[in-house]
Amino acid sequence: MQQISKEMFTGLILAGTTKALLLLLLNYVLPDVDLEKWLSNDGFKKGAENDASKKYLFDELKRLKDKLRYDLMYEKPVNPKTGEYLNLLEIYKQVEGRKIQIDKVRLMIENKIIQAEHIHQPTKVIYVVFRAYWINNNGKKERKFSKSIGAKDKVVINDKVKEHAAKELELMMWEQYKLDYPEI
Repeated sequence: MQQISKEMFTGLILAGTTKALLLLLLNYVLPDVDLEKWLSNDGFKKGAENDASKKYLFDELKRLKDKLRYDLMYEKPVNPKTGEYLNLLEIYKQVEGRKIQIDKVRLMIENKIIQAEHIHQPTKVIYVVFRAYWINNNGKKERKFSKSIGAKDKVVINDKVKEHAAKELELMMWEQYKLDYPEI
């Protein structure tokens, strides 16, 4: 039988203990959350994945889910800057951060566009505006993006205009996503 060094034994114990603590954390702090079920259920309308214009978003969503699954099962929870093991609170924060990132991609795939009117106070002109939500770093939806179409009495709102506004808002969201996550 081969002997292992004290350092190797300590490393194995640390790695096993860390993984066990991570699983305990996920089951204790989030007892009602089945992470795999959450990852597998995007909640999209039937056929959403068939929209060719959103293929890049579905690719990003798959990449994020695969990375989270891999990191939870195989990666050691280490701070990339210091090389030190993370404590349970830091691990929890990273998992929550990844969930928010996945939710942002899901939101871009099926974004809810709201048509509204805005009154320009100095002129009292009513403008047609399309708005979209974003998810902040706390995981809460907030109104963040808007696209003005023009004065209400000078524009005709039809499906083509709505599609154009939705595409413009999607591009704004993608640019914000790339700013939030420059590593992509």
